[in-house]
Amino acid sequence: AEAAVSGDTRGSATVDMTNFGAAATPQEQLKQLQDQQQQVQNLIDALEDMARHNGIEPGSLR
Repeated sequence: AEAAVSGDTRGSATVDMTNFGAAATPQEQLKQLQDQQQQVQNLIDALEDMARHNGIEPGSLR
């Protein structure tokens, strides 16, 4: 998030949604989904931080 606030746009803003192993247990799949959910939330948080840094009102992003 700090890099995004600093204007660093390098890196990937994508989340790989196809990384489920066929032999993964439901518990493993749940853990993968929770990890991906956290990655997406981190991207949202970074975007909100960048917007706030640039003077954009929080309600403008919703």
